[in-house]
Amino acid sequence: MRIQSTRDGYIFLITALFVGAISLAATISLMLLGWAAEQNGLTYGQATQSLELARGCIEFAINMLRSDMTYAGGNTLVFSQGSCTIMSVQGHGPSNRTICAEGVSGQTKKRLKASVEELFPTPIVISYEEVLTAESCAALVALQPVPTGSIPSSAFVAVSSSVSSSPGPPSSSSSLASSSNPSSTPASSSSSAASSSAAAPSSAASSAQSSVQASSSSSSAAASSVASSGASSSDPDSCFPFTIAGNGTITTDNDMNITFENLEAKIENPSGTHMKTFVCRSENGGDYSPLFGGQLSDDCTGINDNKYGDEMQEDGIDSRTYGNVAASTSYSFKVHAYLKIGPNTWSYTSTSTDGTGRVLILKKGANVQAHPSIGNSAPLMQFLGDRGLLDGNNLLNIGNADLLLLTELNDSPGSASADYDDDVLRIQGQQDFMCGMGS
Repeated sequence: MRIQSTRDGYIFLITALFVGAISLAATISLMLLGWAAEQNGLTYGQATQSLELARGCIEFAINMLRSDMTYAGGNTLVFSQGSCTIMSVQGHGPSNRTICAEGVSGQTKKRLKASVEELFPTPIVISYEEVLTAESCAALVALQPVPTGSIPSSAFVAVSSSVSSSPGPPSSSSSLASSSNPSSTPASSSSSAASSSAAAPSSAASSAQSSVQASSSSSSAAASSVASSGASSSDPDSCFPFTIAGNGTITTDNDMNITFENLEAKIENPSGTHMKTFVCRSENGGDYSPLFGGQLSDDCTGINDNKYGDEMQEDGIDSRTYGNVAASTSYSFKVHAYLKIGPNTWSYTSTSTDGTGRVLILKKGANVQAHPSIGNSAPLMQFLGDRGLLDGNNLLNIGNADLLLLTELNDSPGSASADYDDDVLRIQGQQDFMCGMGS
């Protein structure tokens, strides 16, 4: 009997293996394509995020320039999505400034260069340009001229753009309002939560300058004292727009706009309950009236909740600009805190001219931590650091034409519990940007 062999089984087996190999290859290819698409999407997302972070740093730099025209960059801002660094700031004065910033998200870095046409009254960015190399940003430093004076203004405002180019500037805009009324009427009023930019480190390029303390030495002293780096109560800085008197009054040296920003109101009663805080001003020795709105006829001394004007935010920013304030206008300030629970009432008041030393008036460069009146400086230093108001040496870093008023409401100056963060008020004057340039 003859047996005939067949290869049909082998052919089927080879075919099955071949089809299986093709299917496996196709599956692997699809997986690789999906992984590549995912990586491309991640890279694209990180690139977009990096550009947004760089743009955020540019906005931060613009606002720093509005407070201090000598600002030279160097800050690194850290966020949950990444970080950004202000690499260089070019130009001088309030016009034609160039800012370069780098944003980092994941493994992706992007650099933007912004051309700023004007800083005041509203910042105008005419173009954003992506810079491919860090050297291109670093090259701007060599072109930077000698910095000049500053024109302080409201901090952390939005930036408007007249011309946009990819990747495009922010679309939000805000202007600093000013009144044409020569009697220093309120020109603008706003309240906003503290921005994340405020948590950024302060400028490493800022230099320590003389500090002025306008306060009373103690309750046993008959007269107030003004402390500075070898300066008397008549400030030697001809570019500084205020005169700080030993009795705690502040007088304008020029016609200007003034912005008041209340940065913090932290007073509590003995049981730890937050107290409502109100800030008032006296102009040219007149009656006190609410600085940030409310019943302007109020003298800031009553105990009725409705008499104090608008309550200060505990952790936010209350801001108001007074336009066309005449030269030789003098101010003093009163801070009042009030709380009523059932039959119990707590009420504290401190005034810059009351001779108790509970209101400190400080300039840029002041050593807050070492101030003899501040017995417990840790909370205040933490707050100032979080708001970017300290430089690399832990000295006060505000605008050259700014003042910071620190108020203690219920503890004795110099005592272990005197923290001077019951109320923190920033005063931003307007300084001539030509001041200090020379001939």
